[in-house]
Amino acid sequence: MAGQIKSLIDTYVTQMSKGNQVVAKSLYIRLALSGIVHSKYTNDTNDDPIILDRLYALAKKANIKL
Repeated sequence: MAGQIKSLIDTYVTQMSKGNQVVAKSLYIRLALSGIVHSKYTNDTNDDPIILDRLYALAKKANIKL
């Protein structure tokens, strides 16, 4: 399913930042440092299982549901 990564990134950042734009920007930077560059993914981008696993692992570590 294409676009799932973008959706998961957006959900992760929204839940973690709770509306705070400064925290959201720092989360995007943290994701980029771990190899997940949010601007690289769109709704038409094919989903990479490795990136999906990384996102689910980050969410589990932060105790949030994606």
